[in-house]
Amino acid sequence: MIDHEPMRDQLVSFALGELSDVERVAVSAHVSACDRCRAELTRLEKLLACAGRRKDLSADEPQYESARAGLLAVVGGLARPKRSARAKAIWRDVMEKRLVRLAVAAVIVLALLLIVQQLGGPVRGTGLAWGDVRDAFLGQHWAHLKYDNGAEQWYNLQTGDLYLRDWDGRCVAVDHARNIRQIYDSILGQHISENRPVIYKDDVIPPWEPKTAWESVIGPWEQMAEHGGAGDWEVERHPDQVGDAQLIRFDCYLNDAAGRRLLIRQIWADPKTRLPLTVWERLQLADREKQKRESVTGTFDFPETGPASLYDLGVSRDLPVVKYYDKAPVPSVEKIMEAARAALERFPRRYRVVVWDNTRESEIDVIWRDGGQIRSDRYFNLTGERYAPYHLSLPANAQDVWRWTQTQPPISTYLLDGEREYTRHYVHPVFPDSRNEARVMRSQGTDLLPSSSKPMEEQWPYANHSPAGFEVIRDAPEEWSGYIGLRVNSADIRREYYIDPEHDFLCVRWIWWKQRAGQWEKEREYEYSGFTRLAQGQWYAAKRILVTYPDPERGTSRGGANWNIHVELLEEGDFPPDTFNGDKLLEGAKVETY
Repeated sequence: MIDHEPMRDQLVSFALGELSDVERVAVSAHVSACDRCRAELTRLEKLLACAGRRKDLSADEPQYESARAGLLAVVGGLARPKRSARAKAIWRDVMEKRLVRLAVAAVIVLALLLIVQQLGGPVRGTGLAWGDVRDAFLGQHWAHLKYDNGAEQWYNLQTGDLYLRDWDGRCVAVDHARNIRQIYDSILGQHISENRPVIYKDDVIPPWEPKTAWESVIGPWEQMAEHGGAGDWEVERHPDQVGDAQLIRFDCYLNDAAGRRLLIRQIWADPKTRLPLTVWERLQLADREKQKRESVTGTFDFPETGPASLYDLGVSRDLPVVKYYDKAPVPSVEKIMEAARAALERFPRRYRVVVWDNTRESEIDVIWRDGGQIRSDRYFNLTGERYAPYHLSLPANAQDVWRWTQTQPPISTYLLDGEREYTRHYVHPVFPDSRNEARVMRSQGTDLLPSSSKPMEEQWPYANHSPAGFEVIRDAPEEWSGYIGLRVNSADIRREYYIDPEHDFLCVRWIWWKQRAGQWEKEREYEYSGFTRLAQGQWYAAKRILVTYPDPERGTSRGGANWNIHVELLEEGDFPPDTFNGDKLLEGAKVETY
């Protein structure tokens, strides 16, 4: 049976005009579904109407007595003390706050939810059903999450649109209806990138179904908690008393690559208001180092309006928009890239590579590869005058370099063992800021190893790009007329690749351009030469030169490097013990996994 005691006071306030707009809507919704309350409110309004017409009405007149009796019946026979003007002002001031109004409305709607459940279907005489109650929550338009590091997210519950402004100024806008994602990242250039976030079958975008804040934010957590998680992630649900409020807390754990269980994220929600409240997140290692903090905390609110475009996040309207979709690849470009990928696929997958600079003391890399396993050890060749024990005389050949590295402490190691990725840093006797640390992560299919750890892939830098957007260069300089030129442009960034079809489609020149003040200027330039043929017939470039050009925006001057690359093919038993042993690599290190 429904308890009408709490509603009696609300009915009197409704008739007296003391309720806020949100309260009036809630009471109206109840009255429309409840015959008893609707009759009681009618009797109360008749009394007030009578009093308003007959201020001189005496208490002994039958009509007045009847109306007065009706009022006493509504309030259970007790006179209701009228709230003071100050009390009403304080209440209205509280109700001005959007979050409080939503909370009050949600509590009342939950009461209606219980009514509908108890009645087992639509309320007699009304169209109110479970879906009608849910519709009350769908009046929420936006979920806004603001973190204490300045990052913000807006989620449009009605349309599915998403907006993000990160702590470093990176901005993202996703338009669900048009399947368009726009990204602004100053590191990638002064332009807005536009692409398709999802590939739909036959390009048919499914209509968005509006969701409540609970369904959008808490729903996925509930499902994961119910099923125990997904993959390496586990979610637990716990009651949590915070002050006077009884909340629900979801804890998200990561079973990391080192076999540890890490608490990564927590979110608190109010089951009464059906609203998410607060979130705590542990930052990943790179962000912890950049932001100088371990975690961030975010708070939800639910505004009526939100951003309408990337420009509302502070992105300049003067920036050009570069579209990376709906561009049909040029057939000749597709053929070139197919030939390059085939050449890269033919290249042996079992070797040792030594990379060094014969023109100056600098880093030296030794790379081992056995199929999908890759290891790269980095050393530093220091000046002989100050650091003779750590100096290699130049010029040197590949065997001299290899023998020297066997006497030296490495500064770092990158390792991919097929299942996990490792980054290991060592304490070096010369460098006071060197550290004995390691990071390990499960392999996600696309490894995080730097390109210098895979010099073979870097000799075909264009091969794994989509051919869409590339064009054949028709205005190449005369000196490069014997090669195939490919170019890809964004608004203010351009990449040019000159390719030698006679040597397995290797890239012989790779030029980075940037547009400044309407003029294209070179940022950097790679030149590959010294083509060497392996015993199995494949080609590679044994020399690579880098030239970097002055950048007034960054205050950098002209520079460069000159690498020698030597590839030695190996057999299965040629690898030293524990070359790809990740557990051995972690010994003695402080290990990070997230």
